[in-house]
Amino acid sequence: MAPDSSTRHKNVFITGGSQGLGQELAQMLASKGAHVTIFARRKERLNIAQSDIIAQRLHPNQEINAVSLDLRDPAAVASVFASQPQIPDTLICAAGCNVELGFLADLNAKDLETCMESNYFTAAYAAQALLKIWINDDKNKESVPKSPNEPARHRQIIFINSAAAFAAVPGYIAYNPARAALRALADTLRMEIMRYSSTKSTYTVHCAFPSNFMSPQFLAEQSLKPALTKQIEGTTASIDELAKKVPTARKVAEGIIQGTERGDFALCNDSLEASFLFANMIGPSPKRGFGLVTSSGMDRINWFSTRPPRFKVRPYDRDYENRIDVTDIYRNEAFGKSKAYLMTQSKPDVHSVFSALDKRIHRSRRKIVSTGLSEKSIRRFEPTMTSQIEIYLDNLKKAAQSCQPVNMTVACKYLALDISSLFGFGSSLKLQTNDRNRFIAEGMEAGMYRTNIHMQYPLSKYLGVDAFLLPFLFSIKERYKTALRAMIADRLTVSKDAREDLFSFITGIKDPETGDEISQNDLFAEAEFFLPAGGQTTSSAIAALFFYLAQNPECASRLIDEIRSTFTRGDQIEHNELSTCTYLRACIDEALRMSPPAPGTLWREISEDSQESVVVDGHVIPSGTVVGINIYAIHHNEEYFPNPSKFRPERFLPRSETATVSGANKTQQLAFSPFSIGTRGCIGKALAYMEISLVVAKTLWYFDFEEHPDHGTQTHMSPDPAQKEFKIRDQLIATHDGPYLVFRPSGKL
Repeated sequence: MAPDSSTRHKNVFITGGSQGLGQELAQMLASKGAHVTIFARRKERLNIAQSDIIAQRLHPNQEINAVSLDLRDPAAVASVFASQPQIPDTLICAAGCNVELGFLADLNAKDLETCMESNYFTAAYAAQALLKIWINDDKNKESVPKSPNEPARHRQIIFINSAAAFAAVPGYIAYNPARAALRALADTLRMEIMRYSSTKSTYTVHCAFPSNFMSPQFLAEQSLKPALTKQIEGTTASIDELAKKVPTARKVAEGIIQGTERGDFALCNDSLEASFLFANMIGPSPKRGFGLVTSSGMDRINWFSTRPPRFKVRPYDRDYENRIDVTDIYRNEAFGKSKAYLMTQSKPDVHSVFSALDKRIHRSRRKIVSTGLSEKSIRRFEPTMTSQIEIYLDNLKKAAQSCQPVNMTVACKYLALDISSLFGFGSSLKLQTNDRNRFIAEGMEAGMYRTNIHMQYPLSKYLGVDAFLLPFLFSIKERYKTALRAMIADRLTVSKDAREDLFSFITGIKDPETGDEISQNDLFAEAEFFLPAGGQTTSSAIAALFFYLAQNPECASRLIDEIRSTFTRGDQIEHNELSTCTYLRACIDEALRMSPPAPGTLWREISEDSQESVVVDGHVIPSGTVVGINIYAIHHNEEYFPNPSKFRPERFLPRSETATVSGANKTQQLAFSPFSIGTRGCIGKALAYMEISLVVAKTLWYFDFEEHPDHGTQTHMSPDPAQKEFKIRDQLIATHDGPYLVFRPSGKL
């Protein structure tokens, strides 16, 4: 629910409020107790609409005003808005029409100009004029002290757009560009407006994208549309038939008001047509729906990473200026995981440490699974891990002998997944030596892609859109599930202690407090989660580190010296002995900082049942609000990490030569969170560090390497042109390609 979202006693300006959707919104808001002022050109229409709105008002003392105004004249708009007796809380830009229908060759230049004026410039002029009034009002009130219990004033702009902003339709050649321009205006203003929010006033922007609905304008359009346009949009039926399936303007108005009260940015009025068009749009629109194109970490949040670190609060996506302690959210018991994580469950009643929202279930499950990831369990598993690393080293040797470049993304992925399958199920996928099961790696990426869609747009899971919207994902997913079932069946054919794996480590273990024991279904849910989580995250970290070492030969040389001076033989390299290799750990941490395996935002939510709001950094966060910190953004903020685009492991070196822990200062410790922190932090962190350390140390003991000159790795654009950054894309976990390296035996093989 948006803060103070009740419309009672609110002052609302509505442009285009004399007819159609604008008038419906005015009547509905008046019926909820709002003071409403409508603006339009035609006085006769305004007078009729004003009477209709007055008839709907909740109380006789509500102000319902009608003002004649040419919204295409920016000076007139600014003057009239400034002359109104009250400053509004809400502006609804509903002016617009689509009478310039036809194909480009058949229209004249004036048609194009008129359509852009009525659908784009009227909204832009109104938003600009009122925004200036709001900003000046805030400045004038800066010296007035705010009462501790006084809520912030919520100011919002609602653009009434159209689903035509998403899809090009022949016949809408004048209308489509105007609506696309309005969408871009809303996108950009939504980011700009964050600059003005404060403890006294909050600003939000919303954009509604209704499809066709019954109104006088729709009926007029039907008589003007080319036949081809009607065929494409499915409006060839008679008006009587269309009236049965096309929603009324009142129904659309209800959806818009409900959506803004929820705090949604994009309002598609529960229209699957508009929702899927919106979801598939490639571009800047901040989506509460799913994005079918994964986003580059650098590209996606570059704007935010140039500013002080903040936390984002949904549904408003507000970014606070103050630097905050990550623990304010992630170690705050008032916050739990967002309901979006329910989308990661294979079945509603089957929980994993990652997907469990209930704190009691999570606490109990974490205690049990932690046994399988204890120091003792990890030690028992280390020989199994080492055997897979030996296969990886043998593959590097073969590549070196044939002078073939190695794609480290692929090599590390196959290695890490073989290790994860052994840890989770006690059997190797043999991806490093056999291509038969390599579709599983593809299947897991498809699964993460699909899960990411569901987390961003939960309705997509319940509608079962995968089979027809994402058929390529659906087929891969089914093969992957079949392979998983076969692995589970194979594990059940042998005794619990037959293999050193998660199954043997935690079967029969009970929570000492509750006496709960993990079920077989839940146990395999944990193993199923560890397969991609353990495999793809560690492989990302290893690939990223080798990229940065290849780009920074002085760092690579120092790390090689540390490894080769610490051990006299490669088979001596064991996890315990690596604790003295402080530069190795510093290099790993710096790679995790620059290219985190989970680069996105880990959403947390205050329970809607919570009776109290939570204060974070002086800001009140109401119950039901989703909050989070973007890992990539905070890892690249200069206030925490000076010169953040430079690979500089020294920032993580211990202060004393005998220390064996990270040397990050307290400020950096607040921000460094590649595995998250708190009770929901990655439970496999120790296992991941062991795997990364062993792989990197053994590789550098046996091989020298350099980047292949003909296989340039994709890199991010860095603020410093001299620095290169490993390009990752956020797909719940990071995806990437490369680096392509050429290995040479060091003489120690």
